[in-house]
Amino acid sequence: MKRILLGALCAVTTLALLTGCAGPDGISGANRPQAGDTTATEAPRETSPKQTEAVDGDASAAGTNFGLAYYSNGGFNPYTCTKLANRAIMSLLYQRLFVVGSDYTIKTDLVKSYEFSGDLRSLTMELNHVTFTDGTALTSQDVVASLQAAAADGSIYGSRFFHVTDLEATDTYTVTVYTDTPYEMLPMLLDVPIVRAADVAAAQPMGSGPYALRGSGEAMHLERKMGYSGPIALSQKSITLYTVDSTTEIR
Repeated sequence: MKRILLGALCAVTTLALLTGCAGPDGISGANRPQAGDTTATEAPRETSPKQTEAVDGDASAAGTNFGLAYYSNGGFNPYTCTKLANRAIMSLLYQRLFVVGSDYTIKTDLVKSYEFSGDLRSLTMELNHVTFTDGTALTSQDVVASLQAAAADGSIYGSRFFHVTDLEATDTYTVTVYTDTPYEMLPMLLDVPIVRAADVAAAQPMGSGPYALRGSGEAMHLERKMGYSGPIALSQKSITLYTVDSTTEIR
């Protein structure tokens, strides 16, 4: 019997996904809190999928035909997709500026180094030199475009940008985020997937994570990215994706 492992997806996020309306600058929410209010909304996070036992009970075969389930009508746009199975897969497709751990500690991902201004109203980040799955460089323009998409009306990340007033690509690998209030917790809210600037509205944006989407329909799968040097929870070179219509099909 062919051993198949359907997606046993980790607990993704159960935090509220509040969406703010973009203001005139295209970044800030229409219901932006007052400048003195520095309370941050908790950051939604996706965690890497975990492998389960083989369906036929042969534990030694676990991993040989590893597969993940996803909703074909959900897409993989990190700013608009609300399907939790799909969002778990996104942790393999996209990197973030910062990553917030389960204990709420902040670690850098795409960010090489960062520094706040003296008044804590701007955060300047130097980016690591990484590439998208097509080999092109990820630059500050991609980061700015991604953050603008994350802040836009309809994005699940919109409420995080209430205090953000401007985004600036100061050079090829440097980005500065400006806020209307001292905001020392800003890195926690920048736990946001970064995609190629040209793809921010696409159903399947290109990312810089350890895997890339390949194929289409029933042939869609994840393929390990050559040269990826970041941390990764899975070792498979290729992962089959299975379409499902309901959560009862995921096991």
